[in-house]
Amino acid sequence: MTSCSRILRTFRPSAMPAAVPARCWRNGLRRISRVISERLRTRPRTMVKVGARALAQVLRTLPEDCRGALLYGPDEGLVRERAEAIARQIVDDPGDPFRVSRLTAAALKADPAALADAMGALSMTGGRRLVLLDLGGETTSGLGAIVAAALDHPGDAFLLVRAGELAPRHSLRTFFEKAPDLAAIACYADSADALGRLLDETLAAAGFAIDPAARDYLRSHLGQDRAITRQELEKLILFKTGDDARRISLADVRAVIGDTASNTVFDLVAAVTAGDLAAVDRYLEKAFAVGEQPVAILRLLARRFQQIDLVLGHMAAGLSREEALGRLVPRLFFRDRDRFMRDLARWPAARVRAALDRLLEAEADCKTSDMPAVTICARTCLALAASAAGSSARR
Repeated sequence: MTSCSRILRTFRPSAMPAAVPARCWRNGLRRISRVISERLRTRPRTMVKVGARALAQVLRTLPEDCRGALLYGPDEGLVRERAEAIARQIVDDPGDPFRVSRLTAAALKADPAALADAMGALSMTGGRRLVLLDLGGETTSGLGAIVAAALDHPGDAFLLVRAGELAPRHSLRTFFEKAPDLAAIACYADSADALGRLLDETLAAAGFAIDPAARDYLRSHLGQDRAITRQELEKLILFKTGDDARRISLADVRAVIGDTASNTVFDLVAAVTAGDLAAVDRYLEKAFAVGEQPVAILRLLARRFQQIDLVLGHMAAGLSREEALGRLVPRLFFRDRDRFMRDLARWPAARVRAALDRLLEAEADCKTSDMPAVTICARTCLALAASAAGSSARR
């Protein structure tokens, strides 16, 4: 019930002096209604798009009137980490089936009313309910209308949406950015400075210092996905636990990070864009052997092509190659620069966009097809590598 409605309900004819005609008190109520409605329309918005300065506060304490949050971006690990922080403000246990409803993009396509039903459901154990909508890489434009319709119903359930990268004008993103009681939080890969702070804070909390060379090595090998970064740091800390030396050296880092699954995936991405079919086959086998998820591989590969597409677009608009590279966020690590330059020469804009379309289709197939996701991922990687190899042969 709105503030206006609550106030108006307190006025009754019986509460008015007997000498006041009914017409007078009705006119008075109308004037009060107009004033309150105007104030509600012009009051400051409490949420909408969350900037970097406000983000830490939101992740600790949500405003009382916040009804939902959208977390989106290419860094799936960061999306999940921030979603977890917000979810725990609503429920003690995000795995509680009585207070948490989980939906996917596929479920919404099958039944668009499922979200509204979940938002309107009552908690059987008391407390506020959480509705978690995981869209993955789905970017169907109709999602904004479905979410808007679900939030139009009364109720105190909190809607938490996890999504991949969304264009600035995507209906879902603009809906969350413009609504006064919703939050939109972008999740991009850590910049070099942000990654450095994460390394320092995580290691310091565990009681370790780190040599500059070891820190530089970590910054050049991590950062594309927050979940992978934290996983690798946890392995490093575990490796050093019990060691009297509380300082991490370059040798320590290389022993733990030098041949990790995350590096295997980055090497796989490089092999695909370079057209090295033998290396692609080798890294695929290695990545799947250590449990890398096919969808995560496809998304990292898509992120690489998005970087190439962005730089090519800036160059087509008249920027120099160096200026275009400077627009990348996060910036390329110096060890990756030469390889990226070769990718720019190998992949023209039209083929980059075709590759992105193919990757999007492959991710959708992984979630909906009867074919194993591992097979879909492997076929896609090999097909793109073959395309790159063919391009190199023609030049």
